[in-house]
Amino acid sequence: MDWTVIVLSIIIILLIYILYVFFVSKSSVIDKSASLKETNEPITTINSGQSVRYAYGIWVYVNTWDTTREKTIFSRKDNIRLYLAANEPSLYCSITCKSKDGSSLVEQNILITDNFAIQKWVCIVISSDNTIVDAYLDGKLVNSTKLITSPNQPGPAKTSPITYGTGWDCYVAGFQNWNTPIGPQEAWDSYMAGNSNAISRFFGSYSFTFAVNKDNQQQSSYTVGL
Repeated sequence: MDWTVIVLSIIIILLIYILYVFFVSKSSVIDKSASLKETNEPITTINSGQSVRYAYGIWVYVNTWDTTREKTIFSRKDNIRLYLAANEPSLYCSITCKSKDGSSLVEQNILITDNFAIQKWVCIVISSDNTIVDAYLDGKLVNSTKLITSPNQPGPAKTSPITYGTGWDCYVAGFQNWNTPIGPQEAWDSYMAGNSNAISRFFGSYSFTFAVNKDNQQQSSYTVGL
């Protein structure tokens, strides 16, 4: 067995992977944070453009549950919608697909979880590789679905931007977009990188003061802002 050939082959494979990550698979933060109580500006800085091969990652904090309607987290016209059900803690991803005869568009709803946590930051990643859609929660693959028909190709970002849901008590942060599908390792790495906006989103306007007393007299104090 020629170990030199084996070692060189491994090195070449690693180099190809590194080149792929740096020059092909590109991610960016397309929005740092938003409150879905408010109306937010559409997002047009989309890496994946008009491709059906892409991934989105977003941190979500549902503060209170609205039982009167479905609750959209984000959507893109004729492409994708991430939302929560009205009366149950179920998270869905809806993908717009072509009908079997190609004459119209249909929605295929994918159940990601029927036990979505509230009052807790949750990292959601949706990865689309044409007809294969993978969903990750907190870095772990929870669902892999093969679409019944081909997904619809979205329009240009300027005319088909990403929009948030509005009018319900939810916060989002660290919204990422990849221009290619991602795998379990990248989803896990994204989750482990954390969300620096999660704490500041809620506590950015608060501070804590600690006082040092002696004989009921304040000697010094320290203020910590978050």
